[in-house]
Amino acid sequence: MRKKVKNSLVYLVIIGMFVNMISFNHEIVLADYETERISIQEVAELSCIYKASTDTEDWIVNDENDIEYPIDSDSNEWGNFTSHVDMINACTVPEDILKTASTEELISLIQNYPLLCDIFAYNSIEEGLIALIKQSNVFEELFTREDIADKLYDIYLDTEISNNISESEEAFYMVADTVLLEALLAQDYILDKFSSEKKDNLVNEVILKSEEKVKLDIYNGNEITFFDVAEETESINELNVDYNVIDLTELNNNEETSILTTATTVSSTSSSTTTVKTPNGTKVTVIIYSYNGDTWANTLTNTMSAKYPSATVVRNADNRYNCHSYAWYSTSTSNYYWMNSPKKYVSDGSYKLAGSSPTANSQKIVYKDQSYVPLDDWIHSGIVVSYKSSSSYKVQSKWGQGPLMRHSKGYSPYTGSYTTISFYKKAS
Repeated sequence: MRKKVKNSLVYLVIIGMFVNMISFNHEIVLADYETERISIQEVAELSCIYKASTDTEDWIVNDENDIEYPIDSDSNEWGNFTSHVDMINACTVPEDILKTASTEELISLIQNYPLLCDIFAYNSIEEGLIALIKQSNVFEELFTREDIADKLYDIYLDTEISNNISESEEAFYMVADTVLLEALLAQDYILDKFSSEKKDNLVNEVILKSEEKVKLDIYNGNEITFFDVAEETESINELNVDYNVIDLTELNNNEETSILTTATTVSSTSSSTTTVKTPNGTKVTVIIYSYNGDTWANTLTNTMSAKYPSATVVRNADNRYNCHSYAWYSTSTSNYYWMNSPKKYVSDGSYKLAGSSPTANSQKIVYKDQSYVPLDDWIHSGIVVSYKSSSSYKVQSKWGQGPLMRHSKGYSPYTGSYTTISFYKKAS
């Protein structure tokens, strides 16, 4: 698993003689092992094996042939779903709708995807995006369109950063739609379709929108998704800019600052790393993030609770700790460590495989993605609770930067056609 260590740095982005200065969470990716990353369009080409559980006529909402999801979290049917796969099937678009939809309509479908909150349930937005692409067949069709890059660009330019929000779900989609667009635009597959001038214009637009986001609490932690994803995917190298990372103190003494025409400081959470130990004493690196605040935490909690009504919120969303840290290191309310991979807890003999079913409370459940390498195959961890038998129990797990939830084994963002589940118990 790639460990992401974020430092509070300054990015100096030079486009000709125009310079914007932004301070934000900078991701340095440290790999436990070398792995070949497959491109985003190759992910989209993975055969989507989910089947639409709705009919074509259900998707047409008026005489203008506008397309909308016939079933979402506001529908009575949604509350009857007992698994993530049921939800995905309900959101799977019939093939004849996909083939006749315009590129703009396809983008609108992914922006309004009822399970868009899943993008925030992983170790990074890039990993969340890949998970979405594998579960929604809209992406597969979208990536066949020749005008995908231009349409994403145009829609992004027209996207306003607004604080005129009255409802939590509206606030969520305001943030999530921008995050989704920036994550897609940061892919080298998209950037390769732009001229140098258009790449420059895109970077400038991202910076301008970041200046607006930083003024709003709702965007805390999501101000610069484009740069986070571009660095993680290394598509930052595709940008036709002089891209430097410099320290604040160096910037103050840098002669080039005299050519700044615009200087904007986008504040963000800082981070550091430390280590925790497995029961057998092996050190595991964890990340310490500062809190992104209650506004986004409450919005994400309310949204995930609405999208997964049969799951129970145990604690509100919190960006400071994740599933692996909660399940393997500590369930304490004072645990604010983010752990990208818990594999050392097993490799050093602290825990051992219990099988494909649990045998007692407090055992660890691990969701493994078997489809391809770029994501660590251990995508999620939880703890067995309310155990009665191997077929009657609940899972308690932290959903990425989202809330701590109590749910059934198959009722979370992590179950799907490519997922296998294993249980681990403490070695005697």
